[in-house]
Amino acid sequence: MAGMATRTRTAIFPSRFSAAGPPSPAASPPAIRYGSREGGRLLFSGGTSDLWRFRLGTNGRPAGPPQRVTTALEVLRAVASSDGTKLAVTKGRTVRNLFRARLMDRPATWLDVTQLTSEEADFEGIDVSSDGRLVVASDRSGNWDLWMVPANGGEMQQLTDDPSVDAGPRWKPDDSEVVFHSSRTGHREIWTLPQGGGALRQLTRADVESWYPVWSPDGRRVAARREVGVCTLPAQGGPERRLVDDRLATGPPDWSPDGRWLAFASTRDGRQHMWRVPAGGGVPERLSDRLAASPRWSPDGHRIYFVSPEGAGQIWSLSVDSRQERQVTALSARRGRLGSIGLATDGRYLYFLWEESRADIWIADLIQH
Repeated sequence: MAGMATRTRTAIFPSRFSAAGPPSPAASPPAIRYGSREGGRLLFSGGTSDLWRFRLGTNGRPAGPPQRVTTALEVLRAVASSDGTKLAVTKGRTVRNLFRARLMDRPATWLDVTQLTSEEADFEGIDVSSDGRLVVASDRSGNWDLWMVPANGGEMQQLTDDPSVDAGPRWKPDDSEVVFHSSRTGHREIWTLPQGGGALRQLTRADVESWYPVWSPDGRRVAARREVGVCTLPAQGGPERRLVDDRLATGPPDWSPDGRWLAFASTRDGRQHMWRVPAGGGVPERLSDRLAASPRWSPDGHRIYFVSPEGAGQIWSLSVDSRQERQVTALSARRGRLGSIGLATDGRYLYFLWEESRADIWIADLIQH
């Protein structure tokens, strides 16, 4: 890695490369988590990835397309030295597996948790059907595809095998279809997959990317993240309705069981909290005091579960009526941390991801030109 070159004003960030084409820090899965500006360089870090490089203009924004710096290096994190001459990277990959915890009157510990998958693979996005089938996205085949898993663990069934990235699956309320995002057209669009057989159906055809879709409770509309915020559109396709103009929204939204609200996470107030917005449009309202990701409503609509990424991460719940926050898990004394993109509940159990890094530390020279 010695001799890796950059320029005086350069942005370097790790990112996955997919059939969607060259990525950007804002759009590449998994989300870039933090950054620092050092001597005219902007360094981002997060996820299993390669290093890419942006030339920065005088306004501090990218000037031209990104350029790949490494290939198949699998960089988890990268940081520059204060004098800009060295780059430290952790080289390896992140492994996530699927777990299930029973909902109880006290916080669940590892003694109350069942591990559902045990693979050297990555998982993201979880949803559970009314008859106990989990749908997830995983790269266990070497590519990001959709898979189905019994809710108590067992043999996994592959649902898609396109060479593009398929991710963010959610069951339709009647369990007849799965909605998901895919890069099979060249950038991320929303698709549906029927469970009784039949062709996939593309819902969005937009100039901007769409991801992390979720059905409305009546199955007539789909909400999704957009680069410009959170939108909804008819499930049969048609004009969209923008609910939130929020480029700082993160992760998947979730629709309340009564259809009145959409919950989402955003850093719009400077830190990542949970918010909700009326499903018909309106002013967003902050809900959580704690840092929050991946909000999921309880089936009765009285609580919203969420991942609090503080420390190694725990699952919390928020009472919609009282706004009281309650810790739901107390997971400790285990290597790794709670995955932030993946949480589901059927009212009896919580389904979540636990991630571990398999990595070594490398040092590279940054050569100035």
